[in-house]
Amino acid sequence: MQRVFHKYHSWFVAVLFLVYLINGIIYIPRQSITFDEGDHYNYAVRFVKGHPEKIRPFDDASAMPISALNTLPRIVQQLVQPSFTRSDHGASDIINGRYVTLVISTLIGLYVYLWSGNLYGKPAALFSLFLFVFCPNISAQASLVTTDAYSALFTIAPLYHYWKYSKERSRWQLIFFSIALAVAQLSKQSLTFLYPMFGLLFLAQLYVRSQRINFKKLFASFIIVAVVQLIVLNMGFQFKETGMPLRLYAFKSNFFNSVKERSSFLEDVSIPLPSPYLYGLDYTKSIDEMGPGHRGSSPKAYILGQTREGKGIWYYYFISILFKTPVPVMASFIVSIFLAFEKKREGWYPDALFLLFPILFFLIYFDFFYNSQVGLRHILMIFPLIQVFCGNLLKDPFETKGRSFFLLAMICYSIASFYYFFPNLVPYTNELITDKKMAYKIVGSANLDYNQASESLEDYLRQNSTVEYAPETARAGKFIISTNDLLGLGAKNGYDWLRDNFKPTDHLQFTYLIFDISKQDLILKKLIDR
Repeated sequence: MQRVFHKYHSWFVAVLFLVYLINGIIYIPRQSITFDEGDHYNYAVRFVKGHPEKIRPFDDASAMPISALNTLPRIVQQLVQPSFTRSDHGASDIINGRYVTLVISTLIGLYVYLWSGNLYGKPAALFSLFLFVFCPNISAQASLVTTDAYSALFTIAPLYHYWKYSKERSRWQLIFFSIALAVAQLSKQSLTFLYPMFGLLFLAQLYVRSQRINFKKLFASFIIVAVVQLIVLNMGFQFKETGMPLRLYAFKSNFFNSVKERSSFLEDVSIPLPSPYLYGLDYTKSIDEMGPGHRGSSPKAYILGQTREGKGIWYYYFISILFKTPVPVMASFIVSIFLAFEKKREGWYPDALFLLFPILFFLIYFDFFYNSQVGLRHILMIFPLIQVFCGNLLKDPFETKGRSFFLLAMICYSIASFYYFFPNLVPYTNELITDKKMAYKIVGSANLDYNQASESLEDYLRQNSTVEYAPETARAGKFIISTNDLLGLGAKNGYDWLRDNFKPTDHLQFTYLIFDISKQDLILKKLIDR
């Protein structure tokens, strides 16, 4: 079996990437425009026209320059047909822009493949790539006009190059790392936390390796990284108001206003950063301070039947990961950790640090210090790192029949689980939730409904005249309703009678729930108006 993997290795790699692209091409037109895609695309259009400023505190908060790439299909079309116009409010442009995300997201798979191969060998690289290709969470977001897939790419990219630099001490790897880290700041606001994360990782690396510090080289490296950050950040935001003094900033968040007040002695100092970058951080921090449930921020946080406003739930992402990560990935990750400790392979501790520490860092940050909890997509960046580490399972491939059987079972299980949901990947939940109609009681919110099935709802209602959208007052009939509305996470809150007294009989694409309620059911529940 090893010979087969080695002989046809390149073919396997090509097929896996081809499957990933074909899945994405099938997936893209079947998804309605999601909640955030319009905001990201609108900002991208303004950015391309030379206006990178953040003018809408809520809509522009998380919009980033990287999304300008998603306008490429429309730009090409406009160059070919200068008088071309659309009348669908940009929906077709967003759909076409998704293909750009799909193509660029293949680089995530490339980094997963390269890093796993460097650490554990070719068979491991193939297995890690397989886990990437059949990851429903990555595939769900990697074909949308949002920044979540870009965040995954520009988390693993700087980590990989920093790991390579720590091994080779190559100046080129340092430059690649610096550029990737800077582009991360153009891709997702939360990736600002890569800066403290790399600082902590550097200290942890010193502790693990017990190396002496060459302060001269360290300072030179720091200067290179800092200069690249400033150049790329300013170029990325078109040098918009670079050098504007602190006193001219009108921040919205308590955090940034507090920093401004405490730094009044620097109020006339020119800040060498573009204002849209700082305003983006300020706006996202302001939204997070408002917490979930605020009209201008995000829906209420919901997990395991608990709804919360104003503050996040500390175990939100732990539970989301538990029920939305494919079982084969969880099993492979646990076994990989066990094997690493059991074998005590030489040098595995420093290498594993680059994978496990960022996973732990982001889990702690998003669970304990982040309030806007609206789906697993916010921590999408940890999945490629998990997939790389799972390659440890094949460090000594096929040395036992038990290992080969386990590997084959994981592969078959992954494919079956993925295509059971495909192309409805946003509401994916693993087999720990056996009744998919009841998944809303466990994970709810954007983990199931990102507005990706709204057109399917319209088609369903047209084709089923006896079904109507659920009313806010109790009555008999056959109804359909979104999981968000049923849980009262948004503006609508009149579905207590339905949520607290009845169970769904069916679902539409794992997102909308169908109820069949008779008058007798209402009488038994004493919900008939007298």
